[in-house]
Amino acid sequence: MNLNRLSINSIKSIIGHVVAGLAFAGLFFAIQQNLILFNFRHEIVPTSTDTTNCHKQSVKIYFWKNQHWEFEKIEILWSNNLSTNLTNLTQAWLNQLEEEHLTRHKITLQSAMVSPNNQVAYLSLDQRPFPKQASTHQKLYLFESLLKTLRENNMKVSQVQLLLRHQTYLDPHLDFNRPWPISGFIK
Repeated sequence: MNLNRLSINSIKSIIGHVVAGLAFAGLFFAIQQNLILFNFRHEIVPTSTDTTNCHKQSVKIYFWKNQHWEFEKIEILWSNNLSTNLTNLTQAWLNQLEEEHLTRHKITLQSAMVSPNNQVAYLSLDQRPFPKQASTHQKLYLFESLLKTLRENNMKVSQVQLLLRHQTYLDPHLDFNRPWPISGFIK
């Protein structure tokens, strides 16, 4: 009887180890296949104690549709910080493009920064703003609508550098290796 009890305990132990091993292997497989993601980054967001400099601002979001310029008037938060204003205005522009069905997917602005001399705006998107089958004309007018939106809302930068996931955005039709003038190329 003592021998039976020992073998039953051994079997239970083996089954427990096998189940734990399978659970660990399943977890490892899920992590490798990106079914489970871990994000250990901790972002510190600077907060301003002076909220009197932040207010609602009426802005115009421009886009090219039906062979002419259109705009939508909206309100966004505006402050004394150029990067914050760039972020809010550019994300509002991206949202408007989605509402007008000018992009296929929701595009998010990952970050907006300005050069130390405040002349160049660096805008990093999480995915390509142009569909693969879009013509050069469509791409040009889509990007020009961003430049027009920034220019007409008095963003104090002279050039805009478009990035994709914080890397140079490579496009077969338009050259984004260098910043584009905020004045654009279309009048």
